[in-house]
Amino acid sequence: MSTIAVLTSLVVAPASFAAPVVGDDGLVVDVTPTQVEEADANGFTLTITDDNLSGAVFDSYQVSGLPTGWSVVVDGAAAEIISPDPLIYSVPRTHTELRIVAPADYVGTLSGVKIARDSNGPNLVTDFDNGTFDYVGQSFPELPASSTPYEYHNPTTGGTGYCNVAGQWAPCDGAYTVWPTANMNGPGTNHNNRWADLRSSTNMMPDAGATLSTLVCGTDPLVNPTSHDFQLTGAQSAQFGKILVVNGSSELPVPHDLITTTITGLEPGATYSVSANIANVSYDPGATAPVQSAFYMTDSEETKIIGSSLPLDKQNTPTNPTDGSACLNQNTVWGQNSGTFVADPLGTATIGLRNYAGGGFGNDLAVDNLALVKMATVSLDLEVFATPEPAIALNKDYLVVDDVNGNGINDPGDVIVWTFDVTNTGNVPLENITVDDALLQDLGIAIICDPAPVAPGESVLCRSEEYTITDADAEAGEIRNVATATGEVPPGTPGEPENPVSPPDEVVIPIDPTPVPGISLDKDWVMVDDANDNGINDPGDVIKWTFAVTNTGNVPLDNVRIDDPLLDSLGVAITCDPTSLAAGESAVCESENYTITQADARAGEIHNVATATGEVPPGTPGDPEDPVSPPDEVTIPLVPLVAGLELVKSAHLNDTNGNGWADAGETIDYSFELTSTGTAELTDVFVDDPMLAAAGIAIECPQTTLAPGESMTCHSDKGYTVTKQDVANGSVHNVATGHASVPEGVDPITPPTSETTTPTNVVTYLASTGGSNLGFIGGAAALLVIAGGVLLLARRMKNQAITL
Repeated sequence: MSTIAVLTSLVVAPASFAAPVVGDDGLVVDVTPTQVEEADANGFTLTITDDNLSGAVFDSYQVSGLPTGWSVVVDGAAAEIISPDPLIYSVPRTHTELRIVAPADYVGTLSGVKIARDSNGPNLVTDFDNGTFDYVGQSFPELPASSTPYEYHNPTTGGTGYCNVAGQWAPCDGAYTVWPTANMNGPGTNHNNRWADLRSSTNMMPDAGATLSTLVCGTDPLVNPTSHDFQLTGAQSAQFGKILVVNGSSELPVPHDLITTTITGLEPGATYSVSANIANVSYDPGATAPVQSAFYMTDSEETKIIGSSLPLDKQNTPTNPTDGSACLNQNTVWGQNSGTFVADPLGTATIGLRNYAGGGFGNDLAVDNLALVKMATVSLDLEVFATPEPAIALNKDYLVVDDVNGNGINDPGDVIVWTFDVTNTGNVPLENITVDDALLQDLGIAIICDPAPVAPGESVLCRSEEYTITDADAEAGEIRNVATATGEVPPGTPGEPENPVSPPDEVVIPIDPTPVPGISLDKDWVMVDDANDNGINDPGDVIKWTFAVTNTGNVPLDNVRIDDPLLDSLGVAITCDPTSLAAGESAVCESENYTITQADARAGEIHNVATATGEVPPGTPGDPEDPVSPPDEVTIPLVPLVAGLELVKSAHLNDTNGNGWADAGETIDYSFELTSTGTAELTDVFVDDPMLAAAGIAIECPQTTLAPGESMTCHSDKGYTVTKQDVANGSVHNVATGHASVPEGVDPITPPTSETTTPTNVVTYLASTGGSNLGFIGGAAALLVIAGGVLLLARRMKNQAITL
């Protein structure tokens, strides 16, 4: 019935009709037309009328809710995309008319398309847990640990523990900073901030005087940076503000979260917009990865991406940075990251920003002007109807009204009628259904059809007047005739298509011999999926049974079906196609897929027997019984079960001092990957690690059973603390053993073992106890190894320090 309503409205809705949709805060959108035909290149025209009752200040409207393949056209050109995932378009406030065009193959109703703009409401995340992203008037604000997984880096603090042994003001891998703050380059050879002109997106530093790039960077800052130590004053810092700079190390996962906050008191069901300015602050004369960020939202149901930025390449820099010209960027290029979401019934949402691009050297970004505001919205439904394609089909038949002599066959004096099952197989309604049958017209036999319209997919049954079989019919041995059906397309149907005529359908009324029904069955099975590709039948493989059924009699059979007690008891359905068979005709029946179980394997085979049955049509002369085929059986041999277990142990050193060695007091986290390598299910699976057990450390596994081929990873519930004895031994060596139980009758597994060895810093240990100076040398070497993961900028500074 829903299809009828859609197609009826398709017929009667004038193309020029515009439907106004009223939204929030005086925002109204007129949609013209209310529905379009598929592949319509003009699509829908949306006209925005905005009284802006609250007096909101905004520059553009946002269009969201459109899948990939739809297009938004503004002033003859494609609308600007401000978020590629999910798609969000920007339409300038001055352009109050736009077009939305559906893909050529789309048919249906697209709900939830939104036109939105900022409302005159507060910015709900300006302070973002008591720290802003435009730090005007604050010296060195610090974001709390609850707001970011990154380590805070105070850019005014040097010393060991940062990117190199001499200290570094630029952000280190996995750290963030508020920048620019004090010295742009800083005193000493270890400070070299290349982005001299970096500034807030809304508070630009002037390109003149002491802040000009040439004065800040000068010539060859790597060789002689002490002559380029321009320092921002407190007044300049307060005037021009600060931004958040995050180092997206290539060692961090992608995506990884940068900052997050939880907002409460939202209006349930209201639409909110979250936005920020994003800049790529990577620097290197070679190739660096683009920066892309994304907003995500976690409500009471799920976490999802609500908007992303376009990829931002690094700033334009010369290929030779040693002459100081690399600092000659006059403006940092800022992009936009925008997203929208609907507040859940609890009015609570966690909003966050994550690094959304691929990892790589120089994948660093700056964030400024974060905002979360309630939006005024209009929600639209865009309906695209299918191109009208009228069609009609006819299925002609007959039935015996009166078997006068009761002999069960068609002979003179019996009364019959013809039936005509007419179906609307198109996508528009049809009126005035008629049947054209030349033989019946010549005989003066009328055909009566229900005059009511027939909706798409529905049928109407037409019936002829009664006809008495004659001696001439008996002499001919049959009555044969052909008919077609016609329907009329309603006036006003788009495109005015022609009235459809069905293909001809023929019916033959035979003089039947004595009926002798019969049926035969040939049962077999096939492999659907050899799950482990081992070429044998074992648990996890998927099979199905096939049944070749043949009508071996001389009468048709209906409702052909298979009786298989085993499959019935297993709940495995059997489907036959077709279910009606003429004499001599065959059909193939198939069972649903069945996955071989462990119990099947223990039995060694799957054995069952089936029969086929068909129903003789009612009225068959002599009323014979329904035939049942001789039973046919099939046996599927199965391979006995085998069991196997594999263990791979891993150790992760929590290297707190970053020297690359296990030192006393540092901890080691252990993980254990267990894999079932056999065909039998394993139970009571666990890991035995004597060293961890002696240290009071438990091993936690997510489950105790493993299906064939399945894996799981167990973890120590806490880290193992390296002892001084371990350091004296030169390493922490550990061995673990995997254990599991197997089903009855299956050979037990050989418990697998796996070991790890974590080297300790023997030299440092000896040095700390009054030994040679090798401990200091080893520690310095370790720090140099750790520093290899930082920015190329940090490596350059480090190399300069070593050279000096």
